[in-house]
Amino acid sequence: MNEESSPPGPLIWSLPEPPGRPTTTLSRANILRAALTVADAEGARALTMRRIATAVGASTPMSLYRYVGSKDGLVDLMIDAVYGEIPLPAKPTGPWRTALEELALATWSVIQRHLWFGELVHTRPPLGPNALRYFDFRFALLEPLPISADDMTLITAAVDGHLIGAALQLAEENRMRTRSGLHTDDELAAAAQPILAPILAEGRHPAFARWFAARTTTGGTDPVQWTLTCLLDGIADRMGLRK
Repeated sequence: MNEESSPPGPLIWSLPEPPGRPTTTLSRANILRAALTVADAEGARALTMRRIATAVGASTPMSLYRYVGSKDGLVDLMIDAVYGEIPLPAKPTGPWRTALEELALATWSVIQRHLWFGELVHTRPPLGPNALRYFDFRFALLEPLPISADDMTLITAAVDGHLIGAALQLAEENRMRTRSGLHTDDELAAAAQPILAPILAEGRHPAFARWFAARTTTGGTDPVQWTLTCLLDGIADRMGLRK
């Protein structure tokens, strides 16, 4: 039975870490560190117990199971480690709209270092200590508003959906760039030019052609932040909340 077809493993939080052995350097912390390094460099698809065993110098993947229970247990630790990197103030302060946007942007900054998070975050219940601390802070931020618990769920789900969707999109784009060898926007544009030039010259797609000619490549606007601003403004207007 391979890792993908195995039944879900128990949550790591229900499994106490076994004591270390004098003959090995294995520990949850070392296994987690190796898993994060592999996933950060190569994505979620590279995350196998065999690969992690090699990274930590274990003789066999089975030796890891004593510490994490299963690959699912390792994913539990990885997800919670990401939540633990998100800086949280001691308590929410200031207007809810500003505080929520700052928290979301801080979250996005961390997720960009761990794009695999978008693929794995919903594969396991996020019940680790760092995740619960993050959720508690966010709900405390929203509690003073005249809205229901269900409204809070809708707001947080909307923000999470935006950030996780952005992570998935960026991870796929990075894979495309790696596979094609076109790592920069200029390289992509150069590769597309022989294909697009005759199509644009035919005049069959005039709106696309006008956009293509008028667009700038310098950017300057972060699309994730821009969309987040629009999203939160829309939520505030929809729910009649002061910003």
